Amino acid sequence: MAPFVTIFGHRLSSYGVAAVAGFLLGLLFIVAGRKKYPDTWKDSLDAFLLGAIGALPGAKLLYLVSVLPQLIGDIPLIRNDFAYFYTHYLAGGMVFYGGLFAAILVARLVAAFFGKQLKELYPQLIPALTLMAGMGRVGCFLAGCCYGKETTGPVYVVFTQSLFAPRGVHLIPTQLIEAGFEFALFFVFLKLRKTKWKTKLLSIYLVLYASFRFILEFFRGDEGRGIILGLSFSQWISLAVLSGVLIHKLIMRKRNGGAVVSS
Repeated sequence: MAPFVTIFGHRLSSYGVAAVAGFLLGLLFIVAGRKKYPDTWKDSLDAFLLGAIGALPGAKLLYLVSVLPQLIGDIPLIRNDFAYFYTHYLAGGMVFYGGLFAAILVARLVAAFFGKQLKELYPQLIPALTLMAGMGRVGCFLAGCCYGKETTGPVYVVFTQSLFAPRGVHLIPTQLIEAGFEFALFFVFLKLRKTKWKTKLLSIYLVLYASFRFILEFFRGDEGRGIILGLSFSQWISLAVLSGVLIHKLIMRKRNGGAVVSS
């Protein structure tokens, strides 16, 4: 749509601007809840801040893993055509799941450092996460990455300036669909954090997002993400996430003698 924006005379990436906006929205949300969560909001703020920082290398690393065969084949380009190598492997390319996993790991370490369990921070962290993720997908829409398949249906978007999506073609707006899903989850978690489910918000998010992402991938059009046995790289990760949550719940239930536990 608009890969670049000009702010105070500086030409900036629209994706970067949207990502920063999502990060700031998450921070503001946590700060705004300092009276409601006086004992945990500072820890939540630190966990969100450091988790967001940790998400960047995590997202990049998983992207490089997803294109590993091509990456290995193009290693000689580091010496012969570094500009091409930089553009295709270093400058761009992020996998949301990689950022999510890294952010969870960092947040867990931060919570432990402050002597808390991560689940104590869920009421602020998980809604903030959906805000940042939603704005990130808005950034994808502006940049034209993560685009949908060509469609003849009534709902579509046409890119005219994208650096990634085909131009002048009716495409399914998968980026906006996912952004809308994340923003809808924000309001869902605002309600759930007031209930007995407040210590299970991460598991709920993982199950809902993985299920949604698995389905949405069928409508994505950027085949460069890699297809394995008919499913995309992200679909396999979604299945792994769903399996992981289920296995974790079964293990925790068995460990606690069949009692339902939160995590």
